[in-house]
Amino acid sequence: MRAERSITARGLENSSAKIVKPGAVMIAMYGSIGKLGIAGIRCTTNQAIAFTQQLSSVVEQRYLFFYLLSSRSRLLELGKGGTQQNISQTILKAYPIPLPPLAEQRRIVAKLEELLGKVEASRQRLAQVPALLKRFRQAVLAAACSGRLTADWRA
Repeated sequence: MRAERSITARGLENSSAKIVKPGAVMIAMYGSIGKLGIAGIRCTTNQAIAFTQQLSSVVEQRYLFFYLLSSRSRLLELGKGGTQQNISQTILKAYPIPLPPLAEQRRIVAKLEELLGKVEASRQRLAQVPALLKRFRQAVLAAACSGRLTADWRA
């Protein structure tokens, strides 16, 4: 049996699935509360995901994404339930989101993306440190075993 990669109109009508347009900010409401994404393609989702409509005249989607990302711990606190926490659309719709003018939102996003680029570059450089330390230790050990490490001292 082959799984389809799309949903039919009939399937959409007979399910809780909703169409999400590219650029929509999506947020998980069940299980992984606050996990976020921005839709890169037209897709569908079920009731476990809340998503935005395009409001490009009011809010920059990436600004909203970063703001919700910074609010994830607060959203987790608002979650309800025992074994599997969830957050309702009512809570999400009432969640305060400061909206500076659109131009300022874009400046904030540009600065965040610049800084996050630097963070990622730093993270990649730090990931190389263990290998450098290992090579350094091996070089010191080799120098010690061959006598090169203490050659000046012994002379």
